[in-house]
Amino acid sequence: MLDDIVPQLQGADLNVDVSFNGEPSGEFVLPDLDVTVGDDGSLTALGFPLGAGLLPADVLSQLEAANIQNLNVDLSTSQIKLGVNGGALPVINLGENTLDTFVNQMAEPLLGMSPDALSGNLGLVKSLMADKPLKLNLTLPGGQPSTGEIDTTLQPATVGDFAPPTIHLDATYADGKLADLSGISAEQLGDLASSLPELPANVQTMLQSIGAQQVEIKNGDNKLSILFNGDEFISLDYDEPTVKRLLDLAGPFLGADSPLNDPALSGIINEQILPLAPGSDIDITLNLQ
Repeated sequence: MLDDIVPQLQGADLNVDVSFNGEPSGEFVLPDLDVTVGDDGSLTALGFPLGAGLLPADVLSQLEAANIQNLNVDLSTSQIKLGVNGGALPVINLGENTLDTFVNQMAEPLLGMSPDALSGNLGLVKSLMADKPLKLNLTLPGGQPSTGEIDTTLQPATVGDFAPPTIHLDATYADGKLADLSGISAEQLGDLASSLPELPANVQTMLQSIGAQQVEIKNGDNKLSILFNGDEFISLDYDEPTVKRLLDLAGPFLGADSPLNDPALSGIINEQILPLAPGSDIDITLNLQ
């Protein structure tokens, strides 16, 4: 066994500080994690075999159906970069307190996951990302390893000869029910529609738990942002190619009944919506009472 491990350690970029006096000695810095997936779902990381069947067969088949040959992940406390087959996906930007807020106040009402079960893992992940981003390079069967930086350069948002689509709305919700939409009362709206949109109960609980009195969704210049009480919680940097790549990958995971797998709807999204989306001027504000 040592004959297998020693050659791998010699080539690993792994820094470990050891203390013998009970005091913290410094840092543990992980190298980039190069992981290879075998045909049987086995994983090999940093040259070490981790065992067969670790990647479930259904997940592996979905990855193959999406034609994912390699996946690059660059994760820090402020940003998540993803690359698939050498092409970038939209970049996820996180606010200063986004991870803590999600784990401690949002995960349970939205996902049914206990904060206690997640908080310990969050502390470990944040400590590992303290000095450098965590980088994972995953190679699927038939793929070639890709360990380069993820090129997140975006195409400038443009709508050609068209004026940018503009949507500005202010909505007021009271106890989860729509009370006003840009100056039009719920009573007036009721004359135009048989039912008005309500906030789902779990979303309302989540917003109350984080003390959100205002939620704002903004889009423009290749950026989609969600703000709580005026502070940016999360945002996406994107352009037409990165979103199209994401939608193409999502289809096999969502199943045959997904609207994304409907050729007519897919054509509308790809040909009419995506070219205009990055430059669209959207500002939707929800005021919560």
